[in-house]
Amino acid sequence: MPRLCRRRLLHYALALPLFGCGNVGHHHHPLRLGSNLWLGYETLYLARAQGRLDEHQVQLVEMPNTTDVMRALRGGVLEAACLTLDELLTLLAEGVPLRVVLVLDASHGADAVYARPEVGGLVDLWGRRIAVEHSAVGNLMLHALLEEAQLEVDDVELLPSTPERHLLDYAEGRADVVVTYEPMASQLAALGAQRLFDSSQRPGMILDVLAVHQEAIRPHATGLNTLIQAHLASLDLLHRRPEQALPVIARRQRLSESQVARAYEGIQLQGRVQNQHWLQGELLGTLHTLAQRMREQGLLTSSVRLDGVLEPRFILGA
Repeated sequence: MPRLCRRRLLHYALALPLFGCGNVGHHHHPLRLGSNLWLGYETLYLARAQGRLDEHQVQLVEMPNTTDVMRALRGGVLEAACLTLDELLTLLAEGVPLRVVLVLDASHGADAVYARPEVGGLVDLWGRRIAVEHSAVGNLMLHALLEEAQLEVDDVELLPSTPERHLLDYAEGRADVVVTYEPMASQLAALGAQRLFDSSQRPGMILDVLAVHQEAIRPHATGLNTLIQAHLASLDLLHRRPEQALPVIARRQRLSESQVARAYEGIQLQGRVQNQHWLQGELLGTLHTLAQRMREQGLLTSSVRLDGVLEPRFILGA
């Protein structure tokens, strides 16, 4: 079961007080980039393992879940984060001035809903206990699932959960259905759970981006350039020399190499060409469409200004 080990939790707990709040834009420390455990972000950690990242410029901070990442970004504990588009929109609506410097991946089946074998498909979801993280992407997947099943939230029983508890919630019988993502999705399948719904049925709904506080871009420009170059190099290694990259990723994810390779089948990693396409304007249309959908579902309660949210200078110069 993928979870933070005690050592990593201790490191996280000890590091937070040192960061302080309200320091965004000051360059007396590295760019602090937060993320949760997700295969789409592994190119960044692979770059660190290869020695391509100068930790005096960029510090990768892994957190237990996206809720913690967003909280740290709001409070100035982080200057940057790996976020899904819906999480980005949520923070923008709250007034956090973020800029997208990189599109990391598109989920094409890696975010999924699994159910016990006795659940007879979408038509049998009424009254079922659904484990879901109270996060932007968790809520988005839940609403998409209920739309497909033609149900309302009140028609099911929600079990608040976190990614590190998804397998236990299923294995110990607390949940009939789990809204999750890789690698937990493949692990649930190994326990006999059936896939009911996944992100491939809603193309473009879940994209992961690297977002930076606008005040941190100028003082950390060198670090951001290095980070994006390192990401592209790691992505190239993963595509051209998977036998070198997969073992490193598998060790961090605590999975087998075959599990990692299978999970990547549902993740479309975005390279230089795709990023140039996204960040020169195409992503704005996706953001506007998603913002409208989130408002209709009650996931956004205020409008979002998207002027200047795309920052293509780093990928164009890479």
